[in-house]
Amino acid sequence: MADQTLVELVLRSVDEFNNLRKKQSCEKSESEQEEMLDLSHADFRNAKLAGANFEGVNLAGADFEKANLIGANFKGAFLYRANFGMANLEEANLKKVFLQSANCYQVNFVKADLEEADLKWADLRCANLKEANLKKADLRAVISNNSTCFEGANLTWAKIGSYK
Repeated sequence: MADQTLVELVLRSVDEFNNLRKKQSCEKSESEQEEMLDLSHADFRNAKLAGANFEGVNLAGADFEKANLIGANFKGAFLYRANFGMANLEEANLKKVFLQSANCYQVNFVKADLEEADLKWADLRCANLKEANLKKADLRAVISNNSTCFEGANLTWAKIGSYK
């Protein structure tokens, strides 16, 4: 389980890193940009992270089990094999995230923005994606069941089916 004081320190560091990256982006060419802060395999289980900013962060293998991530920003984050089991990602920004093979079992994605997200092989069993934006998302080979809810979700141009 994550220590909330440590979590707050990490979040401040992420904000400082993103602010520095934005400041430097004005001075660097595109090829020199896009370094990712590496928080891979970090433990955020049960953490209170509502509104947290993880934009562009490498969180591969990170554990967010049962975390409160309401309104969190993960835009462009690398979340390969991350564990979000039973987490609350209501109204979170997950645009252009890489969520391949992630555990999203019983996750609340209500009104979350997953536009252009790569969810290939993600476990979406019992996930609630009610009114989520999945426009242009890659949902090929996801694991789902009869309890996975897509009611009112925007699936415009989403890739659905098996992956070849």
